Amino acid sequence: MKKYLVASCIAAILPIAVVNAAPIRQTIDVTVTVPAETFYVKPQLGWPQSPIQLAYDPVAKSFNTYKLALQVKNTTNNVTAALAFDPVLTEDNSDNTVALAVSIAGKDLGLAPIPIHTKDPTEKVYQLEITSKVTTPTVGNYLGSVSLVFDEQAAPP
Repeated sequence: MKKYLVASCIAAILPIAVVNAAPIRQTIDVTVTVPAETFYVKPQLGWPQSPIQLAYDPVAKSFNTYKLALQVKNTTNNVTAALAFDPVLTEDNSDNTVALAVSIAGKDLGLAPIPIHTKDPTEKVYQLEITSKVTTPTVGNYLGSVSLVFDEQAAPP
């Protein structure tokens, strides 16, 4: 009887240990954009799937420029581009920042939309460039985002 009682107690404890295991959670961010045939902005080789690296050259005291070729088409209107928010990189566990400069076809982007493409039935390619405005950053690891907004603007008749 004792063996049965001990075995029953162990059997009763084991399921509790399994029930108390911490759940494993993983989040996968997913986005999708389905462009119209008459209006789109897309990179020739796809959007970056991981953070881009702006390498810093301590001798030249400058950052490399990230470049991405964008294919733009709008058969009915002009296309504007803007930033959703100021692009700033922030250092881990610190208030140190690195401000970024973003341009398309040599035109500096800001929070207000600017025209980047004129109504045209053919696709055109424009260069997106991202670089740092800072030349002497504080040592550290920085992370941030660049959020672009492309929109249509009525073309003059």
